[in-house]
Amino acid sequence: NDDDKGDVDAFGNSTSNINQTVMLSRSATLMAAMERIFPVDVDVDVDDDQKKKLSSTTTTKTKALPKHVRIHIIGCDHVECSSKETMQELFMPFIQWMYMYYNCNGIAGVELMDLELIGPGVPNKVSKAHSLDRNPIDIVVEPPNAASASVSSTSSHHWIPQALRTRISCKSDTYEDYLTRRNDSAAGHKHKHIFPTLIIAFNAGIWGYNSWLPTISHIASLRQAVPFVVTAYTKLEAEEDEDVIFNHLQCLELGGALLWEPEVNFYRCRKERETKSAVAGRVYNENGAWQCWNLGGSVSLEH
Repeated sequence: NDDDKGDVDAFGNSTSNINQTVMLSRSATLMAAMERIFPVDVDVDVDDDQKKKLSSTTTTKTKALPKHVRIHIIGCDHVECSSKETMQELFMPFIQWMYMYYNCNGIAGVELMDLELIGPGVPNKVSKAHSLDRNPIDIVVEPPNAASASVSSTSSHHWIPQALRTRISCKSDTYEDYLTRRNDSAAGHKHKHIFPTLIIAFNAGIWGYNSWLPTISHIASLRQAVPFVVTAYTKLEAEEDEDVIFNHLQCLELGGALLWEPEVNFYRCRKERETKSAVAGRVYNENGAWQCWNLGGSVSLEH
């Protein structure tokens, strides 16, 4: 719709929209990753107008999207989780775009999405208030007049999009400990093992923090392969992240393959980041560059 177009236009060349990209960059980057890894099948039974809208850059290694999507946003801190309002403001655009892209294109779409924000830097007060098992932020996006709508007709003229329920939660924890506890709890209740649909780390700085290495080891040891998106302030830093990830996997004889190599991210924040240790002449932007790995499962190491 027109509002969505306005959000995307914020990443154009207009200087008047720079501040808008500060709030939109995480949602837009996340949505671009989802479209690239889990593209809508343009061969499904939709009309010609809808097919024209399904134009996104896709990777050659695409995946099927489950009805229950679990997105783990790791390495979070006060930037993403200072309050309930901050989490909603940062990720509400993503939730709306997910609904429009996956649920309004003539396919069944996503029924439930968990956005789980995890990191040792997440404020304890917010973590206790909005953990997934206590009081997640519950958001439902549904078609207008959904309450009075009848069951979807098989006729495309009367087709009603699936409502999308989203739970936003946060937890102060390392990712490896968080996922281990979640799966220990699931096993205790005889529930299925929990596998994320996608893992993303914004502005991670993997090249500069050894604390990321146990997290990478844990993800690469999962029984089921998962896409792992990493953003950085510059393309050079993204390439340094790539080297650290590859060398660590190689050292531990773990598998992993790049779905896409480090590249400039179109949906980077357009506001330049002031960095005390900045190299002269180098421009830093939040989510300035990105890459994506396929880690875990039976993936062999490729570089």
